[in-house]
Amino acid sequence: MSADDFKYNQRTVTSLSGASDYASKTMERPPKIDFYTNSNLARPSIVELMRGGTDGVRDDTEHAIGRYEDAHAEIVQLHMKPEKGSKKKDERSIESGNKVHPIDEKSLPKAENENATKFGWIEGVLVRCIANIFGVMLYLRMAWVAGQAGILFGTLIVLLGSLVTLITTLSMSAICTNGMVKGGGVYYLISRSLGPEFGGSIGILFSLANAFGAAMYIVGLAETVISRLNEWGFSLIDGGVNDVRILGLVVCALLVVIIFVGLGFEAKMQVVLLFVVLGSIIDFYVGSFFRPNGEKQAMGVTGFKSPTFFENLYPDYRNGYNFFSVFSIYFPAATGIMAGANISGDLKNPASAIPKGTIIAITLTTIVYISFIWITGCTVVRDANGLDVPVLLNSTILANFDNKDWSSEVFAALFGAPQQYYAKPDCISDNSCKYGLMNYFQVVELISAIYGKMQRSSQLL
Repeated sequence: MSADDFKYNQRTVTSLSGASDYASKTMERPPKIDFYTNSNLARPSIVELMRGGTDGVRDDTEHAIGRYEDAHAEIVQLHMKPEKGSKKKDERSIESGNKVHPIDEKSLPKAENENATKFGWIEGVLVRCIANIFGVMLYLRMAWVAGQAGILFGTLIVLLGSLVTLITTLSMSAICTNGMVKGGGVYYLISRSLGPEFGGSIGILFSLANAFGAAMYIVGLAETVISRLNEWGFSLIDGGVNDVRILGLVVCALLVVIIFVGLGFEAKMQVVLLFVVLGSIIDFYVGSFFRPNGEKQAMGVTGFKSPTFFENLYPDYRNGYNFFSVFSIYFPAATGIMAGANISGDLKNPASAIPKGTIIAITLTTIVYISFIWITGCTVVRDANGLDVPVLLNSTILANFDNKDWSSEVFAALFGAPQQYYAKPDCISDNSCKYGLMNYFQVVELISAIYGKMQRSSQLL
């Protein structure tokens, strides 16, 4: 070996060692091969490179291309992209060295819930949202809202609550329609938009809120059933709080059994319970057209009368309540809109089902709430003592309504100062009235068509 060759080899070794030192010190890293795996569909195929693009130069020798395709048919078939309109499935592949192996879709592991029951927008979202929105507030507080805020401002309270929930639904719909919606409900939707930290914290709070809400509904059901049993002369232990506790535990155990049976059975129970609620609403609508008997009239029920409507048209806040405090008491009745989104992983098409079902549920429940405000405000006075039938203050007002001369009364009610049409009972002076919109929370029960039959049955017992 000559001296020149020795010097050349020495420089080569030095440069290689310097390159390795540089590679160990630099922040740059070579690209990972994982990023370029399965890139056949993204990069042009061999045949496309040979033929050129729309602006490229095409090979004039068609025979050469044909011979290449015949000789390398397997490679051409793997690299050729499917034509537009072709119904052929897109085959995925794995690169291993210089060979490309297509993936058999049947050999891939299936998801755990792939064969699970999937719900549409009616059963999965609409029914669930309506069943969760309707609750004890519909039966125990809507008449009270009509008495405190009046028919006009009570309607405004319902519309304001629906506006808040509608804005929330529109925001949720924007998230659902802007990408793939997976399982996880509220946590997944919020974590995808605000991050997992916010999603986890809000998801925990939402779960706790559902737990406390379930406890409230169980206690409300138990108290209602126990009060009805007491009227019929039955009791479990003492007819009071202990009976409520026992019945509440029984109802809670039944709910746990329904949940553990499965989501499909729970969805069917939701439909059954919704039909029960709808039946009670229809019973309320039908009963409002019945002429009240003497007992109901003494409890403040007048039937559809114009003086009752005009007297309850404007608010009459008492006991320190105002518009916003009444709204805060009503607002829980408008919640429950997330019931459909909570099972996003069990919906056939969450991006379409969640917005459609939730918005329709808000619309229907808003109409029902407003109808309850108007019906109770037109058929029941604010105060009654349970002994005397409400009477008009003077015969002039009664004559005007009997003669269909409503123009003066309507103008005075809408644009004048609030008027008093019925004589106030003596119990209003010391706030001891037991009945009426302001004092009796079971007004919906009074208007119900079945209430009279149940009362007669209890008297016979």
